[in-house]
Amino acid sequence: MDRPSCSGCSQREREIDELKKRVAELEKRLDDKERAGKRQAAPFSKGEPTPTPKKPGRKAGTKHGQHGHRPPPPPETIDETLEAPLPDACPHCGGDIAEDDDVDEQFQIDIPTKPVRRKFRIHKGCCKNCRRRVRGRHPLQTSDAVGAAQSQVGPNAQASIVYLNKRSGMSYGKIVDHLKEANGIDIKPSTATRIVLRTADKLQPVYQEIKESIKNSPFITPDETGWRKGGRLVWLHAWVGDQATCYVIDPRRSADALEKVVNGAFETEPFSRVEGEPSGVARRGGPGVERWTSGRVMMLRRCRGRGACGRICLSTSQSSHRPPPDPKEPSPAARRRGKSPRTRSRCW
Repeated sequence: MDRPSCSGCSQREREIDELKKRVAELEKRLDDKERAGKRQAAPFSKGEPTPTPKKPGRKAGTKHGQHGHRPPPPPETIDETLEAPLPDACPHCGGDIAEDDDVDEQFQIDIPTKPVRRKFRIHKGCCKNCRRRVRGRHPLQTSDAVGAAQSQVGPNAQASIVYLNKRSGMSYGKIVDHLKEANGIDIKPSTATRIVLRTADKLQPVYQEIKESIKNSPFITPDETGWRKGGRLVWLHAWVGDQATCYVIDPRRSADALEKVVNGAFETEPFSRVEGEPSGVARRGGPGVERWTSGRVMMLRRCRGRGACGRICLSTSQSSHRPPPDPKEPSPAARRRGKSPRTRSRCW
């Protein structure tokens, strides 16, 4: 097809060609972005290397700061001392070596890879008075099971499983692989699951102490986030007190979860606001002091009645440190946005 002869048509064709090139370039960049968002064999790839990279390593001089180093362990903590003798001859020319009077020292810390396998000989007998059976138990035993379930996992291994799962966020499959490769302990993912569940049952008294600490705390900072339980959406509530942090998984997002923990302790005793208190902190005050909460705090003071909508109404009240605002007057932020005054209540 021949090009148009007039200047206007030629200009239009040139602009069309440029736009086509621009569209192709943008499509390529979009495709690269979509590919980069997916999992790749090299997930940390950042594209082509910089043509003029910076020189690796520390900068010369003392301006970059003090050099960090690992201090040597105390002498009483040394478990073993190993000698690194000189070779019989010089490795370079084969000549004799004149040894110095002093020696250099190097320290090393390592973890054992060989598991400790224990055998417990459990003594048993019968009480001569009540005729009940009595069995011995060693402090290192983690279970009383014998017979088909006589092979158990030790306390240190169980503590490592719980730590890796709850603190490091490792799955049970990865924990099993780690113990097998690093320590030579061969267990199944179901075993690790039961260990975590049994540990949770044993820690119930500690969990009750945490809830009591939250209940008696002079202030609570609450928050919540979405959670999954059996594939279903639930809510993970967190309350930070002065001594502890308590977590509760509840199917609802309302303040009912907190009421179950504090048992109405914050319903009968008022809150007061302290000048300079961070947003989102509910504080217990003395008699006659108004309750106060602010911002997006989930634990708001419950009204004794119910709102017009029939649901429990949670409202905030102003502190006695400043006069209450006129409800007909909009807030400063509302005046800047040109909106009507907002209400000071939330329905749950």
